[in-house]
Amino acid sequence: MTASRDQFCSWTAEKIRNADTDRFGHVNNSVVSTYLEAGRTEIMDDALSACPNGRDDYNVLIASLSINFRSELHFPGWVQIGSTVICIGNSSLRMAQAVFADGRLVADCEGTCVLTNAKTGRPTRVPEPVRAFLLRPASMPRPILNPTGR
Repeated sequence: MTASRDQFCSWTAEKIRNADTDRFGHVNNSVVSTYLEAGRTEIMDDALSACPNGRDDYNVLIASLSINFRSELHFPGWVQIGSTVICIGNSSLRMAQAVFADGRLVADCEGTCVLTNAKTGRPTRVPEPVRAFLLRPASMPRPILNPTGR
C-alpha cells in the first residue's frame, strides 16, 4: 500500500541541492532518508515543545526505518515530507512518512522512534501533551513551510 497526501498531519519542505545527486543524475537514496529525518525532526520538535523544557529533557532516537523508493527524483526542485504518528507505546512511537515532489510520490516509509531521557539516555514514557499532539487527526494539518508553495 502506498502513501497518499491526506494521511499526514505534519509537513516539511526541503530544497533539492545539486550535491544531493549521484553520478547518474538522480537524487541519491541516502539523501531521501535525510529528507525523512528532517520531517521526523520537525514533527518531534513541535510535539516536544508541548512540554515545559521538552526539547531539553528528551531525545528522540530512531530504532528502525523501512523505506520504499517509488520513483526517481532529480535536481532542481523541492520535496515535501509528510509525517504522521500511527501509534504510541510506552516510550516508543511508530511513524509513517512520505516524500512527494511535484505531486508525485517519491518514497514512503515506516519507522519506530524511542523517546529517551536526555540526561540518562534511558527510554522514558511519552508525556501526555506529546501524545495528544502526535495523535491529532490528519485533518488538522500543519502547513508546509515552503515560501514557494511547491
